[in-house]
Amino acid sequence: MARHDPIIELIATGNTLQGQKQLFSEPNQPANSPEETVAVLNRALLAPPSAENAAVIQLAKEDHLSRLGTAHGAELPVLMYNLGCFALYQDDIQEAQLRFQEVLKLDPGNRYARHNLAYTYELMADQPPEPSPGPCGRRRY
Repeated sequence: MARHDPIIELIATGNTLQGQKQLFSEPNQPANSPEETVAVLNRALLAPPSAENAAVIQLAKEDHLSRLGTAHGAELPVLMYNLGCFALYQDDIQEAQLRFQEVLKLDPGNRYARHNLAYTYELMADQPPEPSPGPCGRRRY
């Protein structure tokens, strides 16, 4: 069992607050291992926004995008899911929706993608509607 597995399990089962408390109570360590890289990334995603966290997310996003072309098997839905989370962090709700929908095409039982997709729809409900073309192509506002 990896050191962060209990934290991930807490968050996955809905005990997000306790999972975050444990995640943030651990000392920050350099991302010299895959496990520490995941911890650094999750801290950036879950912490209050900052320039440092935005930089961590952007680097991870670029890495994930570079790997998309060669990903296959179980790796592809993981990359897509993470890209959806990065899009949420960056307030790109439509991009997040697309990513989570792609995950569900690849892995229909992925409850995390389903949850986050529902969350994107909730966020979109708070947005003002786009103007729609009316009869004869005129815009209605």
